Amino acid sequence: MIRKRIPAIDDGAIFQMVVRQLLPFARAAVPTAQTSMPAIVKRLNGNDFTLTVAEGRRAPFGFITCRCRERKMLIDMLALDERYQGGGLGTALMRAAERQGLKKGCREAYLYVDAVNWRAQRFYVGKGYLVESYEPSVHCYRMSKRLAEF
Repeated sequence: MIRKRIPAIDDGAIFQMVVRQLLPFARAAVPTAQTSMPAIVKRLNGNDFTLTVAEGRRAPFGFITCRCRERKMLIDMLALDERYQGGGLGTALMRAAERQGLKKGCREAYLYVDAVNWRAQRFYVGKGYLVESYEPSVHCYRMSKRLAEF
């Protein structure tokens, strides 16, 4: 079930997914890259919404967090426990986030994906995102797409 983030239940699991699923790709470009629980909580709190996939009020096994500014939605982070990848939950999280972005008036979505994360790049291309540019300062591709009503 996709639901809004419940910090007391979700933040520890989200932090663990960031460490296991996202940080290794960042370290491929910047070997000293690190994060901390306070840094992740600050990042989540700075976004407009975070959606999780979980069984009821249990700890989540996937999440997406986004920020809307000037009719554009930044997909800041998306991670799904490796045991649940390939079953459509990532797609469901993306759709739910895009619907939420539309409700907030966004007409475009964009994200940054690590240059070495080819699986994520393929996933986003499959969702209609196109490479817009390469950002050498963060070793990431910027990808975007126009949001359409569902």
